[in-house]
Amino acid sequence: MPVYCYKRENGNIVELAMSIEEKAKKEFQHEGKTAIFLDDGTIGLRDIETEFKGTRTFPNNWPLHSDAMGVHPGQTREAYEESVKMGIPTQFDSDGRAVFTDAKHRKKYCEAFGFHDRNAGYSDPVPSGSGQTKHKELLWQKQAQIRMLQK
Repeated sequence: MPVYCYKRENGNIVELAMSIEEKAKKEFQHEGKTAIFLDDGTIGLRDIETEFKGTRTFPNNWPLHSDAMGVHPGQTREAYEESVKMGIPTQFDSDGRAVFTDAKHRKKYCEAFGFHDRNAGYSDPVPSGSGQTKHKELLWQKQAQIRMLQK
């Protein structure tokens, strides 16, 4: 069940777990903001920033620290140097997590090192063999070069 956050007049946050249908019935507009009557009868204003605090899928949450593409903390220097050799300089934090500056940086790194997103959208790194990988593009370029030489 989703959890929604509301801010009291005194600034305290109240977390309420309720269905989307229940939320839609209880919420109303108050002074141009989404609000709800709390159990004590006071008004709580919806606080979306608090709801999504720490959530990596919320817009503008870059840089992204990735556990999945991280390394042992003792290997961060080696991993950084390897990323530079591959043409995608990538920092690693003290826990060994790869630090991506934006979605494009993440995609390039994933494709260069053979990673993919199992829940990929249009601009995410996709599995090898999908027709969208760098390997396929290079293959097509080589085939085009061969055809040009044969003419």
